[in-house]
Amino acid sequence: MARWVMKFEVEADLGVESEQRILSFTHPAGTYDVHLENQNMEPGCETPLLNSYVVFEEQDFDPSHSDHVTDLDNFKPVAEAGEKHLTRFLYFLSFATGCRFRIGRRICLFDWTPGIAQRHGVVYRKFANPDFPVLALNQELLTTIEKVIQSEADEDLLQALRWFAAGVSAKPPDVQFQMFWFSIETLARHTRNPERVPDRCPQCREPLYCAKCQSTPTHRPYPSQMIQQLFARHIRDAPDLAYQYTSTMRHSLLHGDRIARVEKESGFTLARLVDIVASVSWAALFEALTHGAGLREEGVPNETLKLVRPSTFLHFGVEAISRMSFRSPVDREPQFSDLPEIKLELLVREFDEDELRSDAEVDE
Repeated sequence: MARWVMKFEVEADLGVESEQRILSFTHPAGTYDVHLENQNMEPGCETPLLNSYVVFEEQDFDPSHSDHVTDLDNFKPVAEAGEKHLTRFLYFLSFATGCRFRIGRRICLFDWTPGIAQRHGVVYRKFANPDFPVLALNQELLTTIEKVIQSEADEDLLQALRWFAAGVSAKPPDVQFQMFWFSIETLARHTRNPERVPDRCPQCREPLYCAKCQSTPTHRPYPSQMIQQLFARHIRDAPDLAYQYTSTMRHSLLHGDRIARVEKESGFTLARLVDIVASVSWAALFEALTHGAGLREEGVPNETLKLVRPSTFLHFGVEAISRMSFRSPVDREPQFSDLPEIKLELLVREFDEDELRSDAEVDE
């Protein structure tokens, strides 16, 4: 097994005591070591940061071999193992301190096997989504808000809107999913249909029939049935299946089950399910807001409203990965100070029409 070192930037509310330069932890089973040092712990700084070095053994392949160096996929399982080790360590550190510790970004991953001179690895750099910001706000959008904001007197509707906004702003997909689901639950209560529904067979879901009474028992819709009605109203393609998968994921998140298990059983990733519940929440909100503001006649908006609806509610960024190597003294153990400081920059610029026309002419 090769030995590796992976460096991370950790967002932390607590820093290493000033008397110590670096703090070290060794897992009792010897599977990994974690070393922590202050990066930016100035009082009042906006984002306090730690450097974290994880030293571990994983996947025996020769990173100096050209076939491997040209294939970044070989480093992927090693990087995932290093991040898994640190993530679990930070869970326990958060418990022990009651404070926030979160991986901010990967910095680098290098072969840390003793006694070698040339150390091969990769350097990481995350960038914000280059497609944002978009200059799309205009007066027509504010005019739309002026019309629908008349429904703000409805506290339930305002609460559903608050959950939706929280889902749009949240970054982790599991948090987004829960916020959008809360919005749907609130809207289901707000728009509940008072009509009674039949009791159904738990197997085939068909209405049950009582031979003695010669009738089908009915009841007022349960909360889950009210939510399912929203899916049926706002999803055209297989709404029952969409409700089933998203409801299963909701129960998984609520009861602490593993997300990966639900994804495997349903064949839908959490990211895909986030967009489903976000779309249902958006459509149900649109219907409720326009109705509450008196903008709908017989279920159809009686005014043209200017809105922007994204193709996805998930948040994306760009991660650049660069292969590189550096020389390390062979007469001593490698040290963290040996790791090179590499800066990767992302250049984003717009092409004007003359440049685009010139490129097209060259291609021709």
